[in-house]
Amino acid sequence: MMKDRALVQPSVVLLALVALVVVASLGVAGGVLLSDSYLARPSQFSQATEPTSAPVSSRSYRDPHRVTVSFIRTEVPSLVSPVSGKVTGVDCVPAMGIASGARVFTVGGTPVVAVHTRVPLWRGFSLWDKGDDVTALQEALAFLGQSVEADGVYGYSTDRALRSIFRNAGMDLSAYDPVPFDHLLWIPSPSVTVESCLLWLGQDVGSGQAIIDLPRQLTRIVVQDPAAERMPGQRVLTLDALVIPTPDDGIVSAPEQLAQVSDSPQYQYGISSSGDAVVQLDMEWTLLEPMEVFAVPPRAVFSLSDGRGCVAAGDSVLAVTVVASSLGSVLVTFDSQTPPVMVSLMARGSSCQ
Repeated sequence: MMKDRALVQPSVVLLALVALVVVASLGVAGGVLLSDSYLARPSQFSQATEPTSAPVSSRSYRDPHRVTVSFIRTEVPSLVSPVSGKVTGVDCVPAMGIASGARVFTVGGTPVVAVHTRVPLWRGFSLWDKGDDVTALQEALAFLGQSVEADGVYGYSTDRALRSIFRNAGMDLSAYDPVPFDHLLWIPSPSVTVESCLLWLGQDVGSGQAIIDLPRQLTRIVVQDPAAERMPGQRVLTLDALVIPTPDDGIVSAPEQLAQVSDSPQYQYGISSSGDAVVQLDMEWTLLEPMEVFAVPPRAVFSLSDGRGCVAAGDSVLAVTVVASSLGSVLVTFDSQTPPVMVSLMARGSSCQ
């Protein structure tokens, strides 16, 4: 019985090998048939010719650059009390803001009011006093919504406006009471954030005593290694909803711009909480106003050197500046006033002359 089974096995193997050869032959034949019929190039394309020209399309372009931006901050002296007395009310809260015109604390029942002026207040005023510090106070009062002309003269309208600020802070001040100039607390910007409040109820505070610690103040915004190859024009830094206009050198130092950035939620929640003197972020640096560029195929541009080249349109050769590349196209600007509708694809090797 074992002998019969041994004789049958080679036959089975031989038949299997024959079957495999037949299947393989059929597969090759089928592949030849497919390649000859189904995979053959359709006749309608066999006589097609390569395009000799391509359309020119216009698009908006902001020349984006990803850059590292440093927010540089410096230590700020503590705010000091302008008056002596017993503290009867405290309005400052750590991590909260103090705005110009707001009550900060109360001494002996009289509010101490924050005020931001570009010239720190260093004296009390009488009617008809003049000076740049008077003008600075008038500008601050106008900023707070008071109807005051910044003429540099402490007149009746300025006096009434200042009294109104004290009344808004909770002081019962009549038209005949003297203005308590010693209850004005100068702050270095229209609003400041409290890092720590050194006041408590019942405290005896002295004039010149530190009462509020402030966080580091933003003094400069610098684009690190600004891209040398970029399109000219006013640029802006963007991070989410934060938009910062920048000069060409990428350095922002104007006090009003820095104040706007410092007051933004993005800065307050993303940067000001850091204890570092320099905070770096990656931001997008783009043109404020988009420029118009034109997309052409790469093979349409010839005699390219240092970002300059040419394209052919009809019988004309037009000079172009290459701005960028995008999805198989080259973005260019034309030196001529009117860009062409079509450009040649057969001019490679030609000269710009």
